[in-house]
Amino acid sequence: MDKKWIAVGRDENFPEGLHLIGTATRTVVVARLAGDLYAFNPLCPHMGGPMERSEVQGAIIACPFHGWRFDLKDSGRELHDYGHLRTYPVKVDKGEVFVGF
Repeated sequence: MDKKWIAVGRDENFPEGLHLIGTATRTVVVARLAGDLYAFNPLCPHMGGPMERSEVQGAIIACPFHGWRFDLKDSGRELHDYGHLRTYPVKVDKGEVFVGF
């Protein structure tokens, strides 16, 4: 199945940190961590915690509700294999950031 790439903003509008982005059809968190861009579901798969408020350590983010930790470099794998955070591919084209759904 082909991905639908949705523009979420200009690259320069994503400084280091977590950014909750709403599009016409989706809400996603776009993160710039150590210079790399990631995109993921805004709700923790455990109890629906707001992932844009996660604690960050490198490319690992921790849900603010119960501390489930997800490795964004490993496709959102929870460190204890409880459940995975849904991640999405990100690309930058001519300064515009796109997320593939």
